[in-house]
Amino acid sequence: MTWVTALVESYPLIVFSVLFILIYGLVFAVDRLIIRTRLSKQMRVYKKKRAKKMHGEELAEKLKFRRKKHEYNFKYLKKRSKNKVDVYLAYKHTELYHCAQYLKVKRFKRPKVTLAYTLKDGDKTIRTFKHKHLVKTTKRLMKDYPCIDRALFFLHHLPDQLLQNKDFMVNLTDEVTITYGLK
Repeated sequence: MTWVTALVESYPLIVFSVLFILIYGLVFAVDRLIIRTRLSKQMRVYKKKRAKKMHGEELAEKLKFRRKKHEYNFKYLKKRSKNKVDVYLAYKHTELYHCAQYLKVKRFKRPKVTLAYTLKDGDKTIRTFKHKHLVKTTKRLMKDYPCIDRALFFLHHLPDQLLQNKDFMVNLTDEVTITYGLK
């Protein structure tokens, strides 16, 4: 014990800096663990809810029988079906936001990440829109192009592709494709 006390008495700056680094590292690890645990718990809840209530492919199957003229356009849906699509898009808005946050956990603060969607016609970019405009722009997209089923397919499978860090592209029409990007 005497050599420890001698070290503490003779080198207080070294001991203080080592303790400071240890405490800072511990706080960093605990903070990151808390944020990561909270977000992973949200991701498990979203995964269960997606499988039971908010299944995009099942919604697309139900919408096949609830169209006015059997068109693949949002404006030809009946009112009740439009409401179901609105609820689904609002759910996907929050789920995709939390998926992007889960991927970009930083230290001591909530992660800030922007998720962007890009419409392409071949190699040419038609439109890029941010995640905060997902609901409005997706409705507009489904009105412009006959792509309800394919848009719902894209939104349903996007969280899994995000979590696996894979590129994901879906053809909305024969020429137009949609993809995503993280910034």
